[in-house]
Amino acid sequence: MEKCKVVSIRRDRGFLWVEVENTSLRVAGGGQPSDRGVMIYGNFSCAIEEVVKTPGGYALRVGDEVDLGEGDTVYCKLDEDYRRLLSRMHTGEHILSRALELTVPGLRILKAELGDRVSTVFVESPIEMDWNVIFRAERLANSVIHEGRKVHVRVVKPEEARRIKDLRIKWDRIDSDFIRLVEVEDFDIIACSGTHVDDTREVGDILVVKLNGSRGKYEVKFELDAIERLWDYSYRMRKVESDVNMQIEDLVDSYNRAKSENKRLQKDFKTIANYVDIPSERVDVNGRGFYFISLAGFPSQVLSMYLSRLHRTCKRDYVVLNVIGDECNLCLSLPSYTEREADNLVACLREKIGAKGGGKGIYRLKSSVVDAEKIVECLRECVR
Repeated sequence: MEKCKVVSIRRDRGFLWVEVENTSLRVAGGGQPSDRGVMIYGNFSCAIEEVVKTPGGYALRVGDEVDLGEGDTVYCKLDEDYRRLLSRMHTGEHILSRALELTVPGLRILKAELGDRVSTVFVESPIEMDWNVIFRAERLANSVIHEGRKVHVRVVKPEEARRIKDLRIKWDRIDSDFIRLVEVEDFDIIACSGTHVDDTREVGDILVVKLNGSRGKYEVKFELDAIERLWDYSYRMRKVESDVNMQIEDLVDSYNRAKSENKRLQKDFKTIANYVDIPSERVDVNGRGFYFISLAGFPSQVLSMYLSRLHRTCKRDYVVLNVIGDECNLCLSLPSYTEREADNLVACLREKIGAKGGGKGIYRLKSSVVDAEKIVECLRECVR
């Protein structure tokens, strides 16, 4: 616990900030969030949720109202568990990032965002990233973690840093006479201002939980302490295998066949849509003419392609109601409207019938209102 002198109290961005002259709580940097802790004053205390550097010292974002003024004394206590979690996460990110670079030659780490549950590595890859690549990098990262390699931190001058082979550093961000380096023994060395563990075994396990992106830019999301999550996956997968009476390998094959069949059906639907002609009824609403189509159980993919064709080739405004079970699938094609007019109409209609959805050009809404007369009545209330 450290003693701090209050400089000012202010509100900013809807939060209460207590500025102090100095603190050992660290600010955010290198993708790592700032420390958290507790501020104690008299018989009261409040949570410190964020720390930022200011021209006059440090601002502490607190979670409760405080009865403090300039010159008052407070005591700040670090949340050591939170910092340790971020230290484990940060060292794990370094190891996973280097494992990705070694798995995919030419891959670049763009940045990292650390969280207390899920962290993200943003990469630029010369090849298409898939789960086979991820699994290889993940296996390499965990093997390094389990080997118990030492993690060293040292400060060097820029001229010394330039002589270090395979140093990961962004020189355009260096504006200091000294550079702080973090090295995972015989595996990775990088310029970094964050906190880290002393031994890779302290990281625990890494589990990549999501891969997002395409066209060279990807997000790799990971968690620590993988064992519990893997057991959870195991429970669910074994239940699925039992429910469908199929091993996972056969299940994947079936999924791939269904995926290919779906692509073929998409092509067939597109062909069918070119020959579909659905009768419509003109409805005049406050001086505007709409062509109303009411259907039940019509294939939604064929209907969508049919409406897209009408939108391209006709200047008529269409309202299509397709009732499937207890749900209304409402589509609107509004080529005579400006984008703003169409957005306003759809927003009004969405509110009137309690619908969800949206779009541009063609709007698709879902609602429990399946009565065509009710839809037309709401349309009359919304068209101005």
